[in-house]
Amino acid sequence: AVDGITSVLSKIDVFSLLLAAVSHDIAHPGTNNLYQVHALTDLAVIYNDKSVLENMHASKASQVILGTSNANVFESLSPKDSALVRTRMIQAILNTDMSHHFASVSFVDDLVSQLKEEGVDWSDIERTDDIANSISNFMLHLADISNPTKT
Repeated sequence: AVDGITSVLSKIDVFSLLLAAVSHDIAHPGTNNLYQVHALTDLAVIYNDKSVLENMHASKASQVILGTSNANVFESLSPKDSALVRTRMIQAILNTDMSHHFASVSFVDDLVSQLKEEGVDWSDIERTDDIANSISNFMLHLADISNPTKT
């Protein structure tokens, strides 16, 4: 079951996801993308009305991490792993945009249906970058949208 998910996510995937989770709402202005676009804010213009806040969050996260010597977690990684972690962190943050919600749900729903049909568990899935990225992105998206359900 859920324990098998660790066979789908590598240590790099998990590290990228954790970075995305702690930074996905950095510098949030308290408005949403729709407001940003309709008000023609500087952010909307900079990011061409596409995932305005998510692009800003990803950019700010990279600026803080790369620009702060005692916070630059990329320094301890190889250049290849550093680029991969940053890319996956950005992808996960961008995927928190609600415009990706139904595509993400559909992907995971199809994957779960396929697992049930084939009678296999998460641990039986062959790890691919596409599956790992989609699962990581979906996990962060679920955590992000679950906030309003808190009591």
